[in-house]
Amino acid sequence: MFRGIRPSVLSWLLPTLVVGPLVGMLFLTLMVLLPTLKDPNSRIYSSRIGYPARQRQTGKPIAVETFVVGQQIATNAIGAPGVSVALDDVNVRPEINGVVESVLVKEGDWVRKGQLLFRLRQNDILARVQQARTDLARSQNQLRQQEVDTQGAIQLLEDEVTLARDRLNTATARVQDSTVRIQQQIEQERTATRVRLENARERLESIRYLHKQGAVSEFRLLDAEDLYAARLQEFENASRGDFLDQNSQFINRDFFLERELDLSAAKQQLANLRQTQSVTLKSLRLDVEKAEAIVNETEGLLDKTLLYAVSDGLISKVNVDAGDFYEIGEDALITLSQNVAFEAFVDQVRLDTIRVGDPVTVRLVAYPGKTFSGSVVRINPAVETEGFRLGKVSINRQYTYSVWIKVEGLPMSPGLQGFAAFNSSQRAVQVPERAITHISEGEAMVMVIESGQAVVRQVGVGQRFDNSREIISGLEIGEQVILDPRVLQPGDRVTSTTVKPDAARFQDLP
Repeated sequence: MFRGIRPSVLSWLLPTLVVGPLVGMLFLTLMVLLPTLKDPNSRIYSSRIGYPARQRQTGKPIAVETFVVGQQIATNAIGAPGVSVALDDVNVRPEINGVVESVLVKEGDWVRKGQLLFRLRQNDILARVQQARTDLARSQNQLRQQEVDTQGAIQLLEDEVTLARDRLNTATARVQDSTVRIQQQIEQERTATRVRLENARERLESIRYLHKQGAVSEFRLLDAEDLYAARLQEFENASRGDFLDQNSQFINRDFFLERELDLSAAKQQLANLRQTQSVTLKSLRLDVEKAEAIVNETEGLLDKTLLYAVSDGLISKVNVDAGDFYEIGEDALITLSQNVAFEAFVDQVRLDTIRVGDPVTVRLVAYPGKTFSGSVVRINPAVETEGFRLGKVSINRQYTYSVWIKVEGLPMSPGLQGFAAFNSSQRAVQVPERAITHISEGEAMVMVIESGQAVVRQVGVGQRFDNSREIISGLEIGEQVILDPRVLQPGDRVTSTTVKPDAARFQDLP
């Protein structure tokens, strides 16, 4: 191989061929290794010959990259498959047994509150209503007639009581007049008999005197005494009223008592009539109330033959045809779906980035090329465990939550498949993931610069936004957080170079 080459040339060629490749390999090795000594992502960086270790050995500060803590607007873009579902289902069923006469809606119809859905046959109930109304009218007529009759009878007896009271007043006046007249007669008679008695006494005294003188006989004295005794008896009788006609007094008294009894009897008859008529009227009023109750009941049954929509909604199920017999307790005849929303199945890892009220864009398979706006109205608080397959999209429900979205301007029916795109933005204090270590149960460690030294700080962390993490507590806006702090030790002297937020990860606040 080396024939024909002079020995002097071989003396330097052979070493060159051996040493040259070695030098080249060494140069390439140095070109590769030297940058890794300062590359925080390389293993050599954290070794004994890495940049931080050499800086500590020489007592020099370690150059680090830092991020200034600030509040940013973070945007999350999350896509999730889903299906439209009814948040509320109203089962419509009659409250009475009956034959379905007609069904006025079909599945898929959109109905308004108060719209008639179907009716039951009314023939038998209409007959009962008519009979109940006839019975009520008859009871009301009987009550009105009895009230008129009762009022007339009571008026007659009240007139009788008034007449009896007037007669009693007349009798009372008659007795009073008779009493006055008798007193006057007694007084007059006493005056007259007193005069006659006084005359008889004077005559008796005169004859007694003459008898003592012997001027008159004994016979005349006795005659004068008899006359005086007769006049005295007359005076006593006059004082007692014995001279009056007793029959007249008794007649007046009997007339008064008779009229008093007449008034008492009339009052008793009036009281008895009022009592008996009150019982009769009460019974008739009860009959009217019962008849009214029967009318209300039968009319209520008539109303129950008509079934209306209790609210706006979509007819999602019709389980009846005209001519079917319905019996209370059977399944609902019509299902009215209310508040139909799009249920999106979101990975639970991303669920904490979604809030009620966030805007959502929905695309439905049934409406190709169209998008619909909506907003989050509910987030399922529990993990579901049953897996299923939605169309061509496999959903593992063990790792998903349900997020319900109210779609605007589209009266959806249940069962429409599609996708939801969540584009939420929020203000949050954030730092790059490179600055965080030891994340566990909402807490983590970062290093900040204090007085030129690296200091460990415990922080509370929240949502993750792409390559950044929300800081809930532990950091103040304006502090410098060290990026890639894993090889640093607390107390290391550092010099910092501030790194601006990556435009791909953050959007600066205006």
